[in-house]
Amino acid sequence: MWSLWNPVSLKMICLPRLILKKGDGKSIEECLLTAPPDDPASILLLTRHDASTFVFCLLNGKRKTMKWAEISYAKQLKRLSSECEFIHSLTCCNGTIYALSYDDCSDTIVLQVEIVVKEGKVMIKLPRFGEGPETYCRRYGKRFDLVKGYGKELFYIKVSYLKNTKKIEEVSLFSLDTTGIDLEELEGITQEMWEQVTDLKDSVFYADLGPDGSVFYNPAVASELGGYIHIRVEEEEILYSYRVKYRTIVPSVMPSRVVLTTYVLMWEGRLEDDHVEEVKCIATFKQVNNVSCLHNIPFDFLKMIMEFCVGVEYLNFLATCKLCREAAPSIQWSNESSLKST
Repeated sequence: MWSLWNPVSLKMICLPRLILKKGDGKSIEECLLTAPPDDPASILLLTRHDASTFVFCLLNGKRKTMKWAEISYAKQLKRLSSECEFIHSLTCCNGTIYALSYDDCSDTIVLQVEIVVKEGKVMIKLPRFGEGPETYCRRYGKRFDLVKGYGKELFYIKVSYLKNTKKIEEVSLFSLDTTGIDLEELEGITQEMWEQVTDLKDSVFYADLGPDGSVFYNPAVASELGGYIHIRVEEEEILYSYRVKYRTIVPSVMPSRVVLTTYVLMWEGRLEDDHVEEVKCIATFKQVNNVSCLHNIPFDFLKMIMEFCVGVEYLNFLATCKLCREAAPSIQWSNESSLKST
């Protein structure tokens, strides 16, 4: 069962039961809300890790009239690359949906996902946007490529993970300003057009290398918490913190009593400028109210809550206010010999 929940208005949209012809719900890898739910062209778009198909539900009616559909993108992808099989890392940037496709050793293809809704019918095209940044290939490692859009900036995160040692070997961050890019004139972006980010300053990324490949971006956390890409590897109780400016990777052990779960946030979607401003106002008002509520919680209770926070939740609470920072338990960081300079 799938549903959409708006944490601001507290409204919920319950979707019909998803029944796949082949496979089950565990095959769903990523999801994306293409537009605000009240937009007649809004769809919930899902990808699978075991099939070259899109699974989607058009949100232009009541629950009884909604239905799931599945279409293949295999032929479109084969025209672009004979080596690539699946699409990964869906994201919205500057009103456009982007995605990646790659195999273990080939250069990455960056795709646009063009969705046309007409008379209740959905058409999805995959024009080639261009190349990803220059690729590395580790013989014994596993490669993760992720994209994340924010405003008009498209970010690209590259991670090399060594399975035999269970360590992240290398992390790189690139950005691309999508303003004014004419694909017909350029015939696609090139590897050289990506700019390597050498300092995140007050910004921070949270990347989950689990099945859904979630990436979250906060452009302005507290200054002492900024500058990091925090990475969680599937089935590990370790959070890797990569400091972009100094190119160091520090692993920290998460409490074993915390059960790691994977979840997806649909907060951004494809919002027009006026909707973005409205959401920003609501989010700001909600944050102020949350801080006020936290001040009403007894300090001992707040400490108890903080002890059960881990990863993204721990960092979000830490950045909320001074009271949360005082209540937060200290993390046992690894010693200096564990630091890895890439």
